[in-house]
Parts: sequence; C-alpha cells; structure tokens
Amino acid sequence: MGLGINIGDKDSSNLSPSQILVFSSIFMVVGLALTGFGFTQYQDQSESIDNAVNITATVTDTNIRTDSSRRGGIDYQAEINFEYSYEGTGYSSDFIYPLDDDREFNQESEAEEFIENYPTGQRVGASVNPEKPGDAFLNAKRSDQPLILTIIGGIMVIIGGYKTTRSFI
Repeated sequence: MGLGINIGDKDSSNLSPSQILVFSSIFMVVGLALTGFGFTQYQDQSESIDNAVNITATVTDTNIRTDSSRRGGIDYQAEINFEYSYEGTGYSSDFIYPLDDDREFNQESEAEEFIENYPTGQRVGASVNPEKPGDAFLNAKRSDQPLILTIIGGIMVIIGGYKTTRSFI
C-alpha cells in the first residue's frame, strides 16, 4: 500500500519489521501525547469559559511584541496587562483568551488598532474562572487549537498503528 515513510535515504519498505516497529511506535507515542495535550487544553478552555464570572478589570499596560514568523516574516503580538479583584483579592493577568494565546497580527498597524481598544487606565470587562482566579481573560473566545492538536495526534496514532500492524503481516 502507499503509506511508505522515508527515513533518511531509506524507504520504509526496505526496513526490517523491528525497525518499522520502533519508528511507528515512536510515531504513535508522539501522537498519543498530542492527542492528550489537545484534549486537556480543550477541557481547560471549556471549563474556563463555561464557569466564567464577569468582572471589571483595569488595563495597566499594553505592548506590541515582534516575533519571527514560521513563514519567514514578522508577526506582531498584542499584549495587554490588566489588574482586577476577585473576592477581595487583587490579581493581574495578561490573558487575552482563556488559553493564553497571544493575539497575532501580520501587520503592526493591525496590532496597534487592536490595542487601541484597551488604553492604559481604562476599565474593561473580563472573565475569571472561580477555580483559577489568577487567570482572568478579556475575551471568552474559543480557540480551535486544541481540536487541531487532537486531530493531528489521532491521525499519527492511526498511521503508527497501521504501520506497526503491517510490519507483522
């Protein structure tokens, strides 16, 4: 079948069953780890959003950080720091979203436009999960990152399992 895997200059069809077993097992373990991590992130995100309590926070600082992009360019990441009080205790956070994903932009002007909505000293709405009061966030938007990690991990497990099974047939 056409699921040959190239390892260095070798095609998997030229590997011994024990070599295929080792490589496919590693592939499966990495896939399981990705699936577990994605699932855990999904649960954490859902819990934070579903149990969120609305609070008022005060923006203390904003910043645009530059980061080298995987595409070879530059990404601009909006950072917003804010302080808030929950049940009489003061906290600070910089989570824009529940998973602490930074808001990335391709253009610096887009990042500037985003943080203009959060001037220093402004009171803004935020959300906090009572079980994690130190991790308040500004936007209760769900990320698809956990689902993508879970799907990629699942595919890796299936391919690794298939290759492992095929090495003994």
